[in-house]
Amino acid sequence: PDFLNINEEVFDNLRERFNFNQFNLRPISLVYMNGTDFMQDKLFYPDRGIAGVTKVLGKNEMATFFSGSRQDLSHVAKHEFAHWFDMQRMKQVGDQQGIGMKGVLNGMQLWQIEGLAEYYSSGWSSTHEQIMRDLWHNGIFIPMGEVERFSGSFLTYTFGNFYTKFLEEKFGAGTALKIRDNSYKGDIDEIMKSVTGHGVEELNRMAHAYLATNFKDMEGKTDNRKEIAGGLLVGSDGDRFLTWGFGDGHIRLQLNKLNDHELVSERVVQDFEYGMESLFTLYKSGGIGFRGDKIVFPASDSGKDKLVMQVFSEEEDGFNLDKRVEKQFDSIDEITSVQFIDNNSVVFVGSTGGYQDIYSYDFRKESLKRLTN
Repeated sequence: PDFLNINEEVFDNLRERFNFNQFNLRPISLVYMNGTDFMQDKLFYPDRGIAGVTKVLGKNEMATFFSGSRQDLSHVAKHEFAHWFDMQRMKQVGDQQGIGMKGVLNGMQLWQIEGLAEYYSSGWSSTHEQIMRDLWHNGIFIPMGEVERFSGSFLTYTFGNFYTKFLEEKFGAGTALKIRDNSYKGDIDEIMKSVTGHGVEELNRMAHAYLATNFKDMEGKTDNRKEIAGGLLVGSDGDRFLTWGFGDGHIRLQLNKLNDHELVSERVVQDFEYGMESLFTLYKSGGIGFRGDKIVFPASDSGKDKLVMQVFSEEEDGFNLDKRVEKQFDSIDEITSVQFIDNNSVVFVGSTGGYQDIYSYDFRKESLKRLTN
């Protein structure tokens, strides 16, 4: 019943925002009670790491799962409903032009699609604001034409949301929808000029100036938290603690401690290092083992997850990273929720084809054991 209330609230709000009432059927919403069942869905075949999905062509269907947080469920429901409304408008434009919805959709980049759904459903959140401020402080600005390089990452959603926000505030409510309605014309520079009067490069300069004005309070300031931007605490052991953060365009894991009330921090790992294709699974799982002089965490390499154990030593003024051990398993695609059970062994959740089991692994004996069926 709670989800039905969310649906009603979202539906009425987005119908007004999208200024769209020309439909006969509401979408069918499927809600799974856990992420495992959601990942095994045979109607949608959801990609790894996503929390919701909407059918692009054909049927009025969407799916998500309940993670235990009503706030998260509401956010995802709003986002997926925004996709659905967007698709109805695309279908209308496509039918008018004789190219169908797919003809309109093919002219859009992913950051436009996800940014519009995020902004129209939830607006500009404090999380997006924090990430954008961290990027700005580190001198990073991604122009419109380059956001697609980060397709599928949270940068797609953050910059997509930002550019949608910028366009709507600068050129009036509904600007992003007008751009989308003209996307079938193909040339994004000409589309931007026809709707806003400015080409992509000029809009990039305007967006950069927009950020400079909004983040003027950060000028001339130093930030001791630069290396742990995002500041998400993911584990602790005694007076040492681990944080996940974002800086210089990378996801990072930091080892920290306080020394006379001053923060001492050492970067343990960041994505795109050799053998560290992605740390997205680390960010999503939140399960990182921390025991004594060892840290264990999941990372992706060549499309599969692996266990990584980092050994470190501690000095008065910081840390030294010593031996690193990595292990990838033929029978396991995804690894989450890693925890130590003794100094050399861990337990974790391993997934293959959407099916999850609990495993233990002994680094010293190089022994893997499945604990559940």
